[in-house]
Amino acid sequence: LPPGNIRILNIYPESVTVTLDELIVQKLPIRVSLEGEPAHGFLIDGKKIELNPNAALIEGPKAKLGKLDAIPTETLDVVGRMRSFRRKVALKLDPDLRSITRNLMVDVFVPIRREYSVIVFHDIPVKVLKDSKMAFGVSVQPEQVSFAVNGPKGVLDNLKPQDILAFVDVSALEKGEHDLPLQFKLPDEVRLNHDTPVVKVKVE
Repeated sequence: LPPGNIRILNIYPESVTVTLDELIVQKLPIRVSLEGEPAHGFLIDGKKIELNPNAALIEGPKAKLGKLDAIPTETLDVVGRMRSFRRKVALKLDPDLRSITRNLMVDVFVPIRREYSVIVFHDIPVKVLKDSKMAFGVSVQPEQVSFAVNGPKGVLDNLKPQDILAFVDVSALEKGEHDLPLQFKLPDEVRLNHDTPVVKVKVE
């Protein structure tokens, strides 16, 4: 007590519980902590995240270390990101844990790539492209087709049926029936998700 006319009136609590445990060192894998989501149409490729080092020797109470399956890093913000990035971050440890390697910094590489998806279009009309000098009549079966395309999610989310042209070019055909692969005019980065459909063309 400091000098002076001071006396203790009360102590609360009057007692405390102290738990003693064996101090051990255990090697634990390191897990990166990420917060937020990348920009729309992009995702984190979790299988390609790189950590160097990817494990650490941690000292602490045996009971606590036994419950841990990994040690997290400090949080990395990925909100709105569209490109992969690399950062150095420290470990996020409880006060009663410490890394054997002092001031350990983890080199983290977070790969971000475009998210791809598939969308199906139904009943798209088949257009016929022919020479203006052709006097023949042309019929196509089927007159409408359904098909799936794949591409970046951000592009497919804004893709409308009117943005797609499905057609056959009959300008060089002679009279008779023909099986022709359907041709498509699609936006950049968008592709058919299956084999090219075949339509039957009849030139009369």
